[in-house]
Amino acid sequence: MRTRLLRRQGGQRDERGAILVLSTVGIVLAMIFSAMAIDLGFTAQEARRNQKVADLAALDAVRDLGNHQTVASTSANTRNAFPTSGGHTVVSRRGTYNGSVFTPNPAGEDVEVAVTSPHKDMFPFVAGATSVTRRAVANLQEKASFDLGSNLASLNPADDTILNRIFTAILGTSPALNMNLAGYQGLAAGTVSLDEIVAADAGLGTADQLATSNVELRRLATATLSALQNRAAGGDLVAAAAATQLGQFAANIPLGLNFNMGDILGVNAPNDPSAASAQINVFNLLTTGGQAAQIANGNNFLNIPNLTLGIPGLTSSTLRLHLIETARIALPGPARTVPIDPVNFPTGWQTWARTAQIGIELTTTVGACSGLLPTCLRSTLSLDGARAFGSLTDIRCAAPNKYDDILVSTVASQANLVLDGTLAGLGIPLANSGMALGGGSQTLTFQNNPSPPEYPTPIQSTTPPGLDFANLTNNLSVAGVPIGGVLQGQLSPVAGPINNQILRPLFEALGLTVGGADVRTLSVDCGTPTLIH
Repeated sequence: MRTRLLRRQGGQRDERGAILVLSTVGIVLAMIFSAMAIDLGFTAQEARRNQKVADLAALDAVRDLGNHQTVASTSANTRNAFPTSGGHTVVSRRGTYNGSVFTPNPAGEDVEVAVTSPHKDMFPFVAGATSVTRRAVANLQEKASFDLGSNLASLNPADDTILNRIFTAILGTSPALNMNLAGYQGLAAGTVSLDEIVAADAGLGTADQLATSNVELRRLATATLSALQNRAAGGDLVAAAAATQLGQFAANIPLGLNFNMGDILGVNAPNDPSAASAQINVFNLLTTGGQAAQIANGNNFLNIPNLTLGIPGLTSSTLRLHLIETARIALPGPARTVPIDPVNFPTGWQTWARTAQIGIELTTTVGACSGLLPTCLRSTLSLDGARAFGSLTDIRCAAPNKYDDILVSTVASQANLVLDGTLAGLGIPLANSGMALGGGSQTLTFQNNPSPPEYPTPIQSTTPPGLDFANLTNNLSVAGVPIGGVLQGQLSPVAGPINNQILRPLFEALGLTVGGADVRTLSVDCGTPTLIH
């Protein structure tokens, strides 16, 4: 019995020794892994620092290709306190980068900067790297930004009465707007950037966040107003004039009109800081934002009644806008190698925009439809399907002028005109429908002005045919039977005012043409330092 007990006690002492050995081995391994983790952490930290230095040095060096090595070294040392001795090196090379491989070339337009720093592990018994190297490649890219709207989608009223009606409906302002043409021109001349908007309202986040986030229309207008006021405080008279106009109604935009900025802004170069600083036309920003907000909130149909405009014989008219999708503002982007639309734009660039679609229904009544001898004519004109696509095709920089070319392709619209009326006491249903209008491609060239605003007015693409009002009466029919020639004399006194005194003046007041596009260059930047790797 005693022998067995001693054996059992001896076995227990052996087990305690084995656990001690295993624990010791585990502690040593833990120390080694901890040492490796610490060393890897220091290496990663050094790599991040070197990458930051390389990025900034490459951006600086590409501005002076003939002196790139000196500029890179100076930038690293002075801007980031990166030493250039004791194993720390900054090496700059000119060449060509094809997206994966950098090929040295003394005449190349790209610059590669390699930043190396010595590295010593904190724990000598763990083998590791003796240096950390990070590289960056930059070049100068010519960029431009523009916005695009088909004529049907971007009304450009020449009459302040209609401007006030349309702008009030789109923005939902209460009370209604009451600005004159000079006021609208002042608003349209103002520009603002995403950077300035978020600086005025920190709650909107960063410029990158704002470009893709949901925002309330009233809050955007208020932040834009503050940004314009900040510019005005610095002596910017154009911004001051725009701020004065915007200040009249920014607070009258109803709350709850929300939309996503990504629906109206096309950021063609993600993570490119130049997009945040691109100048955006204030009038276009609010117009497209208002349309997007109305669509997002389910208010796709906007009715604008009583557009009489003092036209003789016009007893009533109503303009009905059907918002299908909003126009997009193209923010800066460089040339691209993969075509966006191989059919229409085989040389596609990265900076592009596709317009919105808006349907328009215009109803008018001329004459008296009641009385002993009622003579009146009612018309319903529907326009749908105006779309356009624009792509930047070239930028030319020849100081002091800057040019950019935008290829615009428009899609044919469909017009439908239905007439009915009462002539000399007889009810006669009339009809004229199914007209295809416009379509085609054209390259527009923009040249900057010597003083701001550099690109003050939109340029229209193509020469739209419009509606053939002159032949309106000849195309009339009753139940599918042409009657224009037979009743020409009777219809002319009534159809004539519809053509010449109502539809044409209304189209002119709306600035409405069919089958073309309005394009506005917002900015052209000749030589923006850009990281490409």
